[in-house]
Amino acid sequence: MRKRRGCGRIHRSAAGLESDLEALLAAGYTPVRLSQVLDYARSGGPLPRRPVLLVFDDGDAGFAHWAMPVLKKYDVPAVVSVIGDAAAGAQGRAGEHLTWSQLAALEKTGLVELQSHSASLHTYARPGVKRLPGGSEQDHAALLAADAARMRAMADEAGAALLPAFAYPYGALDANAEKALKAAGMQATMTSEEYSNMLTRSPECLFRLGRFERTGFMTTAQLLAKLK
Repeated sequence: MRKRRGCGRIHRSAAGLESDLEALLAAGYTPVRLSQVLDYARSGGPLPRRPVLLVFDDGDAGFAHWAMPVLKKYDVPAVVSVIGDAAAGAQGRAGEHLTWSQLAALEKTGLVELQSHSASLHTYARPGVKRLPGGSEQDHAALLAADAARMRAMADEAGAALLPAFAYPYGALDANAEKALKAAGMQATMTSEEYSNMLTRSPECLFRLGRFERTGFMTTAQLLAKLK
């Protein structure tokens, strides 16, 4: 059984992203699509020796202006974690996030894939998708199932392909959330915990994937050191 390591998350700077990409490529990493990772574990599809996922959370409007030109220049794919209500304009300031129609257009470039960052649970009013104190496991599962259904409906209405993958808001998770998300059809989940992932031919390896946060206070060399 072949195994592959994967990792992700980059910061908001075109120059920094370009520097990181050049260094990653020189070090033998290959940016891949999330759909390729799903196919590797679930259907036996191929992956390069050192795959890396570039993951951009929240669907900030600036992604189209600073990240897309770099992705196009190097012809590399990325994943955007979409907050459904923010994309629909029901959350956040106007123009702060990409709209569903803009996300659909980016997805159609072939360089961007979309995954859920929840429809309405990315809010400080609750601890992400964790079960609230006193809440039942059944009600919690129903909440996450309804949230997943809303995300699919919004994506379908916009004509955007939404992968069955979920990035935990704030990295907050618990065992019940993981179980409920699987029941809602998710094939992969991403935490905010920093570790490389050992990918196998088992679909179970796709859950609680670790990611490396790339901040603006970090150099490219420091990022590469994290990945080793």
